[in-house]
This record gives sequence, structure tokens and C-alpha cells, in this order.
Amino acid sequence: MKKIFLILIFLLMLLLNTSTKNGTIIGLNIWLNNIVPVLFPYILIINIIMLFEAFTTVSFFIYPFFSKIFKVSKNGCFCIIVGFLCGFPIGIKLINDMVSDKKLTPSEGNYLATFCNNISPSFYLNIVISGNFMQNSDYINNYYTPLLHIIFILLPYLVSIICSFIYRFLHKVDIINLCEQNTKKQPNTPENISSCILNTFDSLFTIGGYIIIFSIISNILLTRINLPPIYNSILNTFIDITNSAILFKNQSARLLITILIPLCSFGGISALFQALSFIKHKELSKKIFVTYRFINLVISFLFSNIIYFLIS
Repeated sequence: MKKIFLILIFLLMLLLNTSTKNGTIIGLNIWLNNIVPVLFPYILIINIIMLFEAFTTVSFFIYPFFSKIFKVSKNGCFCIIVGFLCGFPIGIKLINDMVSDKKLTPSEGNYLATFCNNISPSFYLNIVISGNFMQNSDYINNYYTPLLHIIFILLPYLVSIICSFIYRFLHKVDIINLCEQNTKKQPNTPENISSCILNTFDSLFTIGGYIIIFSIISNILLTRINLPPIYNSILNTFIDITNSAILFKNQSARLLITILIPLCSFGGISALFQALSFIKHKELSKKIFVTYRFINLVISFLFSNIIYFLIS
């Protein structure tokens, strides 16, 4: 069945070669202009931090606070910081790397994967909030108040925290001890710094490949399926928020609140596949990760609709 599906996809791309070409160009432009400048410095500095084990310094200061809220080890604290601040899919990549390097136990890695892979605050504030909410007269005139605005900004991240509580409740997660290091610390040599740079480019090319693939799919749907504009916006944002979130700018405030926020919290199918490509350790569960991404979507959808119902 899988082979037949792949052959059909190949034939479809041949028949729709113009849409395929345009989708590839769009994906390349997104990757080169929007993704590489943002993610390259983050991935590189995280790789270097991992090399020199500088994350222990960060963890030292935040562990007393985070350990009480999230029930994680000291190294797990660094994953939380990265997962909430750096955007898809850096959080899950760091978790995989730490589990592979025996800096996290697999059980803690699976727990962290349920909530440490979120939309970048920079993208969410500058593209989604500023480009949609603050440009929407319906939202400004009828729903904008400082308190509500802060709630909408924080909602995707609050939902992720709720997912962590759900996982802990279901799986009885308690404070998780850092596993013992059996390997010697690597010497700090130029070769190791070079490996950080190579790893960074390898990660970026992997992300770029998925962005192009889903850009092609999105472009084919956009140009070949005659859907009303709002359904086009929802479908394409569900596939990839990077290129499509701005499509909601002229929609109603209700759609911004009840549809766009949950889609941003989820991250889109493209971000989901990007993250799955970085889950390489055999004891990290892709099933758990995917399950909690969709739980995140459902909770975000429920919360945003409840908030809209209460303020309308």
C-alpha cells in the first residue's frame, strides 16, 4: 500500500509539474530567508553548549524552581528552556541528543517530549500576533484588552504545561534522577567545534527538506482544489504554519482566536514530521510524542473556544 501511494505521489508531481516547481521555490525561499537566519544561531550555540556542558550552569539556577513545577532533573531544565524559547523542532532535537549522550534517562526524555517542542515566541509574536491580531480591525475594535491579549499570547505555552501535568498524572512521573555518565568528557578541540557546525547544517537541511515537501503539497492544494479562502487558510496552516499563518489577517476575530491559536499551538504537520525526524534514540517513543501533539491541539482548541464564548 505504501509503495502504491508513493508511486501515485510521484505521478501526481509529474502531472502537476508547475505546481511542484512553484511549491519548491516557495519552500526554498521560506527555508533560506526565514528558517536559516533564525534557527542557525540557536542550533549552533546549543550544540556548542552541549559540547562544553555549559547547560549545567543554566540548570543550577533554575533547577530549584523547575524541579518543583515540572519534576525534572537538572539537565531536563535546560530542555524546557530551549523547548519554550527556540521553537520547532529544536526542543525535540535537544531531548534526543541528551538521551543519546546519557544526560537524560529515556523515561524523562519521553516526558519532556510531551511539552518541550513549541512555536518560537519570536515567530508567534512578530508574525502571528503582530501580523494577524494587531492588523485585524474586528479584533482591535471588539476584543482587544491588555489582559486578553496577554492570555492569547501565553495560551500555546500554557497548554503545553497542561500537557506535562496530564502526562505526569497518567504515568506517575516523579522527580527523575540524572543517569550516570559512563563516558569521559570530550576534549575541547577545533574538530569538535567543527562537528557542531556540521551537525547544525545537517539539522537545517533536514528541516529544509520537510519544509519544501510540505510546501509542494500546500501549493498543489492551494492551486488545484477550489476551496473558499477561509478553508484554504485553515488547511494550509494545518499543513505548515510557517508560510500560511499570515493568511488569517483579513479573517474574523473569532477565527483568529478559535482556529489560528490552536493551529499555532499544534505547529502543523510539517513541524510534526520535522520533529519526528530528530527522534532517533530507540527508547524515545514517537507514538507518545505524536499523541501529545494532538492532545495539545485539542486542549488549545477547547480553551480558545471557551475564552471566545466567555468574552462574546
